[in-house]
Amino acid sequence: MWQRRKKQATVLLIGLLASVSILSPETQFVQAFLTQDGLVTSKQGFYSASYPGKNLVNGNFKDMCHSSARRGPHWFRIEMDREYLIETILVQNREDCCTTRINPTYFYVGNFDDMLLNDKCGGTVRSSGVYACGLTGKYIYMYQDNTSYQNILEVRAYPWKNIAPTATTRDDVGCWNGCARYGGVKCLQKLTGWNLRGRTLVCVANRRNKPYFKYDLGSEKYIKAVFLAGRNDGAWHQSRYWTVSVGNDGSVTGSNTKCLGEDKNAGQEVTCNALGRYVFVAKRDTNYLTFHHISIYEGCDCSGVTWLAPPEIPDTLWLGETRSYEFILGYESTITPDCPKALEMCHPLVTFTLQSGDPLPDFITVDGLIVTVAPTDKAHVGIYLLMASMKTYEGRDEKSVEFPGGTSSNLENLQITVNEFPPITCQLKRLIPPTTPLVVEYNVLDAEMTVDLSPGFRPDEDCGLPQELTWSVPAGAPIVTSGLQATIYSAEESHVGSYTLTLTSSTTQGGVTISNSVSLVFIVSVRVNDPCLTTELIPVQDPKDQKIFIGNGRAVQ
Repeated sequence: MWQRRKKQATVLLIGLLASVSILSPETQFVQAFLTQDGLVTSKQGFYSASYPGKNLVNGNFKDMCHSSARRGPHWFRIEMDREYLIETILVQNREDCCTTRINPTYFYVGNFDDMLLNDKCGGTVRSSGVYACGLTGKYIYMYQDNTSYQNILEVRAYPWKNIAPTATTRDDVGCWNGCARYGGVKCLQKLTGWNLRGRTLVCVANRRNKPYFKYDLGSEKYIKAVFLAGRNDGAWHQSRYWTVSVGNDGSVTGSNTKCLGEDKNAGQEVTCNALGRYVFVAKRDTNYLTFHHISIYEGCDCSGVTWLAPPEIPDTLWLGETRSYEFILGYESTITPDCPKALEMCHPLVTFTLQSGDPLPDFITVDGLIVTVAPTDKAHVGIYLLMASMKTYEGRDEKSVEFPGGTSSNLENLQITVNEFPPITCQLKRLIPPTTPLVVEYNVLDAEMTVDLSPGFRPDEDCGLPQELTWSVPAGAPIVTSGLQATIYSAEESHVGSYTLTLTSSTTQGGVTISNSVSLVFIVSVRVNDPCLTTELIPVQDPKDQKIFIGNGRAVQ
């Protein structure tokens, strides 16, 4: 009896080992789709206990998510770990029954908790399929606009475009029951309505020695992943034991790059990250090769994301100043074709820390690629070395970026120096000073003179415009000031005399107020009322005693 049990146990163990697919470390890597293991919530906030929300994004095409009641319309919301570009959304509808419940359904993608504030994409969802989106967001809402239950097997979002419909095919080994009906191109064109459990076949290669489909993309593309929806019924083995490869070699046995991933019979994507014109899907045995749908996703080589222009090393900041410095990202790949959406597809994430690894102080803030420095307290005085680093994401898999000239993901340090106050004196500059002294005769009616410093006024380049302008006018002087203008007028004999005006400018920097001034001299003189004086009165200045002489030589103080 013991021997029989031992034999049974041995057979069971051998059977278990035979059923486990032992993958090498290389083949264990499978590209994660953006929505995998996301947080799923619903309109009601709960689901049928047997079909929870997590089934919607668990990567399994054999279970489903189901609403708890008919009270529609319904929606499911998938919350991803952060904002992503959503180029394509793949939906697997329920297949055993109730396939029409999904019709109509709409996608909303964005960053708002309120579904209707986000943008709609993908058109009307009526069945399983691959739907183009092209929006960016953290949330994906799936809104079913009817009163039926909502039951979906799987939703997958990708940051890449499905270019399969643009490909042509060559069925080198023949098609089952005619290529016009079951040729390899049919799988590429069947974007919606396919059914993993159905027996409605789409593309079938004949049972021969290792049949395959060959897809021609027309030119070299960077292929991120390939999704294959195979049979999941009694003929499941027709969608197993296959290999996907990408390259420029037109032969199925050529030196193309093998994509990574397990060849499951149900929906499965394999990771390629390879450049090529041709995509091969080849059987490893002599059975039929059958699929319902094949998507080919074109993306970018994320190692091409780089710094096009690091910010200039900033000069010194002073307390009370605010300055911003912007980093610039670009895409400069010499390996892959042009990729206009590289920055969105690769999801570059830039972080800033001090060289010591400490978090940034409060007066240094970051908004995306813009670093703003606003020191306000004496405790902020010092030298700060900021270190910027960037990583990109192949889907959701984090990858460090190699910068030109090195393999580190760190940029050159950005040095910021904060001083308490500037070692400069702000000056009020007049490029064209008015002539002094300025003379007005009191007994000439309406005699006045206005001096405008505006045309010649220039602020100091380091200080900027002064915050205050103040005129100092002697008491009782016949002078009126306004802004940068001063007007002297003659009204009565008591005004005769010399007046010195002072214009003071004040500005504050680093908590220190700096004032500077310029002076103007006005003179109110007396015109001599002499009927014998026939000569023109021409003021002449005596350099010795600064007296003013007129016409016949008599002096007027």
